[in-house]
Amino acid sequence: MVQPIEYLPGLGISEHACMLFNLHIYTPITGQAQTKFRYHMGKYNNMNDHLNKVDWSLMDNMSLQESWLFFYTTYEKAMDQFIPKSVGSPEKAVDESYSSNTTQNESPIHG
Repeated sequence: MVQPIEYLPGLGISEHACMLFNLHIYTPITGQAQTKFRYHMGKYNNMNDHLNKVDWSLMDNMSLQESWLFFYTTYEKAMDQFIPKSVGSPEKAVDESYSSNTTQNESPIHG
C-alpha cells in the first residue's frame, strides 16, 4: 500500500522532481524451520575414529559417481551422528533485512 505521495523540488539544479512516499508491503511468513548443525559442539575425535574404520578401498572398484555417493553418504551419516543439531523457528528463517522499517531519517535523501 502506498501512503501519501509528496512531490518535492529537484535536488540542486536538477530538472527532475523528487517524490516522497511510504510503501507498506505485507507478506506472510513462508520460511520453514531450519535445521542447523551446532559445529562448536561436535565430537570430532569420535567422528575421526569412526571415519578411520570405514573401508575406503571399496571405492577402488567404483565409478566416479558411485565413489562420490559413497563418500558423501558416509560423511553425511557421520555428521548426523557426531555433530548435534538445533531447529530454528520459521520466523528466523526469513531474511530479517526485508522486515526492518526505514524511516525518513534513514533514507538517503533525508539522511
